[in-house]
Amino acid sequence: MKTLIKKSINLINKIKCRSKCKIAAGAFVRGGNIFEGSNRVCDGTFLRSSVMGYGSYIGRNCTFSRVKIGKYCSIGSNISVAASSHPTNFVSTHPAFYSKDYGGFSYVEKIRFDKSLLTENGFACEIGNDVWIGDNVLIRGGVKIGD
Repeated sequence: MKTLIKKSINLINKIKCRSKCKIAAGAFVRGGNIFEGSNRVCDGTFLRSSVMGYGSYIGRNCTFSRVKIGKYCSIGSNISVAASSHPTNFVSTHPAFYSKDYGGFSYVEKIRFDKSLLTENGFACEIGNDVWIGDNVLIRGGVKIGD
């Protein structure tokens, strides 16, 4: 019965796992994730629309959305990917000064700043194979971390 419930939850959340994935009960795994197998996602971690290579794991309280993780990666706790940004060489970092999307008004005619930081493959971040990332890290969007 326990296996049937787990399979039902995985179908609802569109989780594709080839074999032996351990998703903690307190993890928030949603929307189109692909696990190659022997993966682990710990409590408090939010994972959406991401790919995890074989044997990789993610620690507690991480936030990953549209991230590609290679094989045999060891990802610690309290890690996030910042897939958007604010300008640092403009009048202000507040969106009212650079984005027409902010509250229907803006001090500029058009958006002068690329808010989304993505890799050329459309991921917020790409992490290579056999990578160790320690606790309490903020990864800037658009970054590719090598093997």
